Amino acid sequence: MVYQYVLVAAMAASPIGEELVAIPLGIGFDLPPIAVGIVALVFNFLPAVLISALFARAERSGGSLKWLTRLRRERVARLLDRFGIPAIVAGAPWLGVYGTVATLEMMGMRRRRILGAVFASLVIYAVIFTAASAAIF
Repeated sequence: MVYQYVLVAAMAASPIGEELVAIPLGIGFDLPPIAVGIVALVFNFLPAVLISALFARAERSGGSLKWLTRLRRERVARLLDRFGIPAIVAGAPWLGVYGTVATLEMMGMRRRRILGAVFASLVIYAVIFTAASAAIF
């Protein structure tokens, strides 16, 4: 049973599976749906935190991301005015946490906003996928 949770966690943390695959997988293993949803949520959010931390470190070191800082703030402001946080919340699980966080970091969005929107998105979708998977299996 422990190895099944490890598989759910690994699938949730991987860029291939994330919540979309991890939750149905765990419920298919006959694990408790709420536990599966929580494990998938936590391990799907973990890469977002790690990616954001890597970007923060790269910016502090004055490395290759320094050239992005001039133009990106204006781009983010335009995109957020046009689409806003709801677009991030709606799209993060479908686009993938890795790509969403990396793209928003490169565009210069504030980390708290990125992580808050991605976390909210993952919570919403974890509830939806858990309920749907529990109903199907």
